[in-house]
Amino acid sequence: INIKKNSNHFLRNYAATNIQEMFAVSTEYFFEKPLEFEKQLPKLYSEMLKTFRQNPKFIDNPLSI
Repeated sequence: INIKKNSNHFLRNYAATNIQEMFAVSTEYFFEKPLEFEKQLPKLYSEMLKTFRQNPKFIDNPLSI
């Protein structure tokens, strides 16, 4: 993901600071904007599903992935 080169990137620019911020921003968007996240960055969204073993798209039952 090249956030620095794309000023309109889905993830805010702060995510390009370092790997820790990339993870923090990705986590924030994963839980706050799951539908848009999946649409914009499907591969990263898929990895986040594996990491957290839940899918926040399913509001009633996020643990069903």
